[in-house]
Amino acid sequence: MDKIVWEPVDVTPQSIPKENAYARISANSITFNAVAANLIENIEEYPWVVVHLGKIDNEPSLLAFHFTNEQTANAFPVKKQSSKHKGVTIFSRDLVRRYIGIYGFAIVKLTLEAIKLDDTTLAIKLLTEENLRKELGIDDLEKNMDALDNQLKNLFESP
Repeated sequence: MDKIVWEPVDVTPQSIPKENAYARISANSITFNAVAANLIENIEEYPWVVVHLGKIDNEPSLLAFHFTNEQTANAFPVKKQSSKHKGVTIFSRDLVRRYIGIYGFAIVKLTLEAIKLDDTTLAIKLLTEENLRKELGIDDLEKNMDALDNQLKNLFESP
């Protein structure tokens, strides 16, 4: 696993086929869809998940989610989704902000590919600031806000 080179996932939630494994990131949770959850046999039997940070060339590159039966000091409880959806959710605002919300950007919703690392571990790739800005459309939003600010200034400054 040394020297893994990851590419950002260039999709939106609406364009992800239902047969793809992914994790949906919100402001305070990470939810693996049913396809991702099914990559781990009997995932519903694991009440806890321990999260590990993977680094490549000393750069944070991925988060691994090791599903376990052991409750440790750094284990998060796993919430099972309804029987219809069969996904799993990990709630932690701090985890999302620290490792996925890069440089203080607030995550509204973001979808990342889920990868099976072993029999009890799923992983997601971390985005660089540049790729996160692109995924969330932050640069476009900032440009639009600047244009709106200028329009408002011109409107109020006009005689």
